[in-house]
Amino acid sequence: MPNFKFLCIFLKLFLVLLCVCNIANATQVSHDGRAITINGQRRIIISGSIHYPRSTPENEMQNFTTKIVNMVKEENLFAAQGGPIILAQMLSLDIGVPWIMCQQPDAPQPMINTCNGWYCDNFTPNNPNSPKMWTENWTGWFKNWGGLDPKRTAEDVAFAVARFFQSGGTFQNYYMYHGGTNFGRSAGGPYITTSYDYDAPLDEYGNLNQPKYGHLKELHDVLHSMEKILTYGNITKINFGNSVSGTIYATINRQTCFFVNANTAKDAEIFYEGKEYHIPAWSVSILRDCNQEIYNTAKVNTQTWVMEKQTNEAEIEPESLKWVWRPESIDDLALRGNGKVSAKKLIDQKVADDVSDYLWYMTNFYLHKNDPVWSNEMSLRVNATGQVLHVYVNGEYLGGQRATYDVFNYVFEKKIKLNPGPNKIILLSATIGLQNYGPKFDLIQTGVPGPVEIIGKKGDDVGLKNTILNLLNNITIGGATLNSL
Repeated sequence: MPNFKFLCIFLKLFLVLLCVCNIANATQVSHDGRAITINGQRRIIISGSIHYPRSTPENEMQNFTTKIVNMVKEENLFAAQGGPIILAQMLSLDIGVPWIMCQQPDAPQPMINTCNGWYCDNFTPNNPNSPKMWTENWTGWFKNWGGLDPKRTAEDVAFAVARFFQSGGTFQNYYMYHGGTNFGRSAGGPYITTSYDYDAPLDEYGNLNQPKYGHLKELHDVLHSMEKILTYGNITKINFGNSVSGTIYATINRQTCFFVNANTAKDAEIFYEGKEYHIPAWSVSILRDCNQEIYNTAKVNTQTWVMEKQTNEAEIEPESLKWVWRPESIDDLALRGNGKVSAKKLIDQKVADDVSDYLWYMTNFYLHKNDPVWSNEMSLRVNATGQVLHVYVNGEYLGGQRATYDVFNYVFEKKIKLNPGPNKIILLSATIGLQNYGPKFDLIQTGVPGPVEIIGKKGDDVGLKNTILNLLNNITIGGATLNSL
């Protein structure tokens, strides 16, 4: 278990841990319409999301939120106790700091509604007394099976951050700053891989993802150096035309300029107070005292790292490899179609309770001589929602089908030949991550919700429609027979 006195992280959907500094005494955390205030002073806050159950396989636990909050309270880490934690998303636990709610435009007071997305410069909070906060700046995206490795350039992330602060933002959080890995079998949802690298500034293994890490760090240093003028300065806006604009923050003795070129293809040349400035396409320039460019989001000075694996002699493969194989021992009678559990309805695959990605649906049925059978004119139709489906008829593999990342409902249909007398149909449904978010996600069916039908010539009912898997007599999960349902 890590020492929480030194661990300052943002736990999305559970807890926001924002490390501002080591504060010896109790801290008053509040806000006005401009910024979060700490002991009455407006602050620029930049943070990053880390799901530490994805960072190390240990920190997974029961009753996660309550346990963590109690531990943090015991260590006196909340600002009201003298610690560094200044925001959270758990009002009911009475932790004495402001409560935020992301993606909720009608959030009631005292909650501060915040923005999530790729760009949040146009976001406006629903209350003039709430500061402009960006709780999820998506540094990349999750990986899905069969999809490309998602990437978001360092230049584009920096552009989004600089525009947000240019437009009055004072709090910005990266989602993710370190994505990590889903350990074991868990995943973020259907067709999402266990990797949650997210193209974050710290990669899946905790290494620096350059140049993104370094380019953003330079921007953070610049923004923090301008904290007073960004949170207390008067704001003036300039429109240079052709998607080029400027924002000036000014106090009595200081000023800072942001020059933005939102044109995606063309660089811009602008004049300001007698000087010419070159602003690359899709970039933001930040000028100290409005006459010295100290940062441009499109100009990356950080070295790009290319990681290569180095092998030692023990890892070098021999010139020739010898392969051996052995048959898998199948002791479970259910896998042979002789399970002990029966059910009279199709069962949602979530009955597996996340202990297996697989669910067998098996049935035996008897065709009498008088039943209508057209050996070449019959089809098996299966309505499925599992990500992968394999179908077997009388011991022969009939075929398979899989869903796509964004379309989970599909229909498998293929011609079959049934025999007079006993017949056996076996369906194997497999998931690649169960959905774990969205409205009523627990009610979304997974596996084979049905109907499962045998269709005759020209779609005529052959007397078996809607009966095949409504009379299941064998169900197994992951090779282990269910003893009860």
